[in-house]
Amino acid sequence: MALIDSNIGLILHAVGEYDLSLKFLERALRLNMQFHGEQSLKVAVSYHLVARTQSCMGDFRSALQNEKETYVIYRTQLGDEHDKTKESSECLKHLTQQAVVLQKKMNEIYTGRTKSASLPPIQIQPPSMGSVLDMLNVINGILFVQISQQDIDALKTEFEENKKSSNSSAGGAETVEKMRSEE
Repeated sequence: MALIDSNIGLILHAVGEYDLSLKFLERALRLNMQFHGEQSLKVAVSYHLVARTQSCMGDFRSALQNEKETYVIYRTQLGDEHDKTKESSECLKHLTQQAVVLQKKMNEIYTGRTKSASLPPIQIQPPSMGSVLDMLNVINGILFVQISQQDIDALKTEFEENKKSSNSSAGGAETVEKMRSEE
């Protein structure tokens, strides 16, 4: 059920239906925590999806909290040098910057230090179709591996060598077996 909720939430996110998307993604997060444990990678992905949606809604405080959870899980499970940990760290930096800009402007409005009562342009990053597809692939366990023609040729060569090697080993075993039966 968490997988279905995540898929629905991602599609809603892609079309800009953030409120409804968030409901599905939060439910997927709860289910993943319940069935996979609070420190599982599935939970980390769910936290990240919730954070992305919250940031698109301008709720940087909540987004920061959820992305921190993502980061802690990735760091614990995968280590500091893993791409997912680094990606989460970069996301935290971006969310922090956006939260600071927003808070400064709100403080200026509150204290009357600015004549403009409008908020600054917030750099909300609506999802690209490519990033949505990437996340759909991640949550559905689809992995694309690009292999060059050179790698394919090397793999064929190795396969053929292993095949010849195992045939000659089998032939040797047959000879030993034949010699035993003649004794």
